[in-house]
Amino acid sequence: MERLKLNKYISSVISVKQILPAVGQGALGIEIRDDNLFAQKVLRKIHHERTSIAIRAERALLKSLEGGCQVPIGAYGSVKANVLSLEAIVGSIDGSITFRKNITGSLKNPEKLGEKLAAQLLKAGASEILDDIYKKSRNK
Repeated sequence: MERLKLNKYISSVISVKQILPAVGQGALGIEIRDDNLFAQKVLRKIHHERTSIAIRAERALLKSLEGGCQVPIGAYGSVKANVLSLEAIVGSIDGSITFRKNITGSLKNPEKLGEKLAAQLLKAGASEILDDIYKKSRNK
């Protein structure tokens, strides 16, 4: 909304300190054919590189955690100056246990940063939560 200069329509703001969004929340992904030059030209005009970098880090984190829609994983990537920040949380289904961590790094390889943060979360104990969720979903 801010980037579109539509601030007047914002009624409240929930900070990422309160709630981390789902991976890719608010980002728009558009697929086109490789040979569609017109679509490529149009999309270049609306492409936002900093958002793309942040989302690539978030998606790499989710992939490394083997997460999906049924798993309580939140992540928020942002780019300020030349630094990529990524914060993520993994929670138990009932929300009684959470693991939350953040990391900063280079813009050059956002996927590596997402993978690194996923490894830190797993090492901190998120692996037990995820293993339990995956085991329960397989037994249904």
